[in-house]
Amino acid sequence: MMSTMLAEDGITFKEFEKKTFQMICQWGQEYTREFLERYDEYLMQTRDKKAYRHKGLRKTSVKTVYGEVEYERRVYKTTREDGTEKFVFLLDEQLKIPSVGLISENMAEQLVMGITEMSYRECAAKVTEMTGQTISAMGVWNVIQELGRKVCEDEESLVNAHRSGIIQGEKETPVLFEETDGVYVRLQNEKKKKAEIKVGIAYDGWKEIGKNRYALDNKVVVAGISSSRENIPHVEAAEEVRRYLDKCDVEGMFDFLETYRNSLTEDEEIEKVDTLLKYFENNKDGLLPYQERGLSLPDPPEGIVYRNMGTMENHMWSVIARRMKHNHTCWSIKGGNHLAKILAKKCSGRIDDVTVKLKSPEFEGKKF
Repeated sequence: MMSTMLAEDGITFKEFEKKTFQMICQWGQEYTREFLERYDEYLMQTRDKKAYRHKGLRKTSVKTVYGEVEYERRVYKTTREDGTEKFVFLLDEQLKIPSVGLISENMAEQLVMGITEMSYRECAAKVTEMTGQTISAMGVWNVIQELGRKVCEDEESLVNAHRSGIIQGEKETPVLFEETDGVYVRLQNEKKKKAEIKVGIAYDGWKEIGKNRYALDNKVVVAGISSSRENIPHVEAAEEVRRYLDKCDVEGMFDFLETYRNSLTEDEEIEKVDTLLKYFENNKDGLLPYQERGLSLPDPPEGIVYRNMGTMENHMWSVIARRMKHNHTCWSIKGGNHLAKILAKKCSGRIDDVTVKLKSPEFEGKKF
């Protein structure tokens, strides 16, 4: 390889760098294949032969950050405690290889981080360029949908546990702050032209990170497409509602909404205002800032302060709008929901919660 490059006339450093990168990727693929197959052979020789019956070799592949690696590993038949039989790959279990036949966890991180900043097509092109292998935009989309689906399943499991009175949290805080808002995105091939993505943020206070600079402490962000109907009245009325709330005049706001409702003639518009009134009635305690409600808060933990709420608007842009609302993009309900949840994980600093889903055996054999 070196002799070939030296013999080329007019080679530039850019060309040299590309060829060197290709050579290193090829070496990495071959080294990985050899390591995996040798380790698999070692596991075969040292296994409990009575517990694991050798059933032959199986071909597979894994997409890594330096290219696709094809290799063979052995499958074994073993018996569970209940007497039923199952097939296992000792190599997968020993090395905790996620999603054999698909992508490595490092590769998944590249895709997930890329898709939070770029379109599927741009992400595929960038990852293809950086890893020396071909990955299509549809391939990236398929991976993100599968990961998003698993995040949805985890969230549903947490909700069901909460409804059953089972506490799932890892930390107890004396005060929990919560903010919610929504942003509308365009839909493709749907009956409705737009859908609302709801975003919620929970945190236990603010931590000083510099002079007059604060960051939310233990921030958790959730997001997803709302299934509820649009309940926002006309723009002028919405602005008037905000003015009443800014003055902390809750009763005045209710009087205004009742008057506004009585001025409407269309049943659909009246229904929207009724829905909004019902929502405000059910959440009346939260309409005013907590400082205006005479609450007696416990002392904050050491290093934490309690400040004015209102971080939601900035988070709406950084979590959802910057990636999903502009550039003339349109979304399906399911696809938009999955990406919103992955974006929320990133904003929470919990992107690993997404890529770890690759360890599910359901990925085995799927081609993306």
